[in-house]
Amino acid sequence: MENSAPAGAEEHPIIVGTAGHIDHGKTALIKALTGCDTDRLEEEKRRGITIELGFTSFRGADGHIIGIVDTPGHEKFVKTMAAGAVGMDLALLVISAAEGIMPQTREHLSILELLQIPKLIVALTKTDLAGPEQVSLREEEIRSYLSETAYAGAGIYPVSAKSGEGIAELSRAISEGGRELRGKSPEGVFRLPIDRVFSIPGQGTIVTGTLLSGRIRNQDSAMIYPEERLVRIRNVQVYGADAERALAGERTALNLSGIEKQELRRGAVLAEPHSMRPSLLLDVRIRSLNDAGRSIRHNANLELLLGTAHIRAKLVLLKASLEEVRNGESELAQLQLEEPAAASRGDRFILRDESIRETLGGGCIIDPVPRGKHRRGRAAYLELLELERGSQDAVLREKLRRSRGGFVSFSALKREMQLRDSELSEMAEALRQKGELRILSSGPERYVFSEELLEKKLEELEKYLADFHKAYPYRAGEKQMVLRSRIFSDFDTKPYLLLLDAWNEEKRIWKNKDRVSAAGYRVIKDARYTEISNQIVNSLQKTGLSFLRIRDISFPKELEPWVNDVSDCLFDKKTIVKLDEEYCTLNSIYKKLLLLSEQELSESGKLTIDRLRDETGISRKNAKIFFRTLDRNHITRYNGIESERERF
Repeated sequence: MENSAPAGAEEHPIIVGTAGHIDHGKTALIKALTGCDTDRLEEEKRRGITIELGFTSFRGADGHIIGIVDTPGHEKFVKTMAAGAVGMDLALLVISAAEGIMPQTREHLSILELLQIPKLIVALTKTDLAGPEQVSLREEEIRSYLSETAYAGAGIYPVSAKSGEGIAELSRAISEGGRELRGKSPEGVFRLPIDRVFSIPGQGTIVTGTLLSGRIRNQDSAMIYPEERLVRIRNVQVYGADAERALAGERTALNLSGIEKQELRRGAVLAEPHSMRPSLLLDVRIRSLNDAGRSIRHNANLELLLGTAHIRAKLVLLKASLEEVRNGESELAQLQLEEPAAASRGDRFILRDESIRETLGGGCIIDPVPRGKHRRGRAAYLELLELERGSQDAVLREKLRRSRGGFVSFSALKREMQLRDSELSEMAEALRQKGELRILSSGPERYVFSEELLEKKLEELEKYLADFHKAYPYRAGEKQMVLRSRIFSDFDTKPYLLLLDAWNEEKRIWKNKDRVSAAGYRVIKDARYTEISNQIVNSLQKTGLSFLRIRDISFPKELEPWVNDVSDCLFDKKTIVKLDEEYCTLNSIYKKLLLLSEQELSESGKLTIDRLRDETGISRKNAKIFFRTLDRNHITRYNGIESERERF
């Protein structure tokens, strides 16, 4: 699926990528190193320039396979170059001995710095077109220029792709440079920014990219972001050969099922299902280049190069007094995107002004899923500064503090922090043991709550319940969904009910069915309660099988406001029983009717009004009310005859 070299296992796969000005010999150099021409398009061969990314690999001097990404040098294709730089471990900066440092040399080097590519080697090409003295002068020029960058002291290797001079030495230098790098960890959530999409007849949709983290296997499920489209990995290739799995740091081609080629594009991200959360906002640290043609201005509309994607974005500086980031300076900001991006904390990015076709700067993502647009000022600035400086523990704490309601689901945290379940579980458990948070589960989903914020919520709840019991002394408690709307409106239903159950188990509150009361609260059975209760019970006793509604019972006017609360208590205690159409009766009467009904159903298989009336003297009207109550309770069911019922 990609240009190939023999495949082999390696502990730390390394990706080398080219950078440099147009026509400085990047593609010719790669062909000399690997024997492979990475220009695959007809237009590239006709014009003699690289337009798209090229991919190949070669076996280094130590026997390890090294992946190669060849990027275009023309200023029109800087976005393509930046996409190719994603996942590079070592940059091969190609500079012609005939021309020296040129505009795209500088811009590409700036991009490599902004993306923090770990290591750089300079290939001083076309030495066959320059004499020894000129080559020496170019080396000094390059060494001086690099001394002001992150790559001061980088090795410079004169080579000629035409004659082959210096190619072996450069190959050894690349191998040695690769050994010095740790490579990417195969642990963690797999994530692959897509840099190429195509289809092969009989095979279907193919995507390629550099695996940034984790590992991916044949038949794994995966998700396309930001669309959040579920797909399956039909086949894995690493450096052109079929493989059971690909590891972080390897160039990978994946055959996908469940999606068509036209539904995909460069810039999408393939990752573990539900491991990322697309967002239209990114909280970032930006840095303006020392030699940028203009400063980065507040509210500027810029081109964001993130992973292999490029997205229009408005930049909002968080310091209210700041209107620009001058050359060489760094500031906190928020990027407001025109379309959603899927990113992770720590991802690097580039900012360009396409109107002048120039890279202005770049930076690092602090929060890939901010809670909303920030209002400029000290509070937003300090909040983001604290998050930037924090460890993973601090990030988790800040996520909870900034969350709606002081809780976050495990699945959301895994997406936003790019952690595996085991890593997040270990971190959360350590903080739970310190008393900083609690973890509650509902089926497969778990929720993390800030104990500090929960205590504040509990205090608010306890005050509400104290006031409630004072105002309504005969109510067993407030309805739990009323409490949610009054106090817990920022909670989703599931975590809210989990929390009530947890507090009930801890006896911080009492919960009975859908009612919540203060811990230890009992309904006050004072003279007023007793008078109402006695009137209800005596009235129902007196009427017997002539069922009543509570509103049919007479009470002194001063007791009327309390009647419904007392009757609800009697229903809760099962002193009285609710029947159909708001009618009720004493539990003792209901039990006698129920026992008779069960006997009749067992003996004859049906229950009739005539039989019930003969045995008890109940009226036809009240028998129908009783029948409908049995139907509602799934004891009997209607069999087509109004005066009969059969067992449910």
